[in-house]
Amino acid sequence: MLGTVTARKSWSDLPDDCRRQERSGVRTGEPLDTALIRTDRALGRANARVRRCADWHDRVGAGLDEGTE
Repeated sequence: MLGTVTARKSWSDLPDDCRRQERSGVRTGEPLDTALIRTDRALGRANARVRRCADWHDRVGAGLDEGTE
């Protein structure tokens, strides 16, 4: 139990970037090809953020695992 409490205290805060949300910016009446491009770009940004946040989580978790062994 003590190891769990110690790990929780040393866990870093989630980066602000990981809390951001994307919007496509599609506007009513916009041509569908433009709407698709905007949506695809927003999805690309969101997926890149997921990868960055997952990498951050893995690095922090690996550091905690190394410290407890």
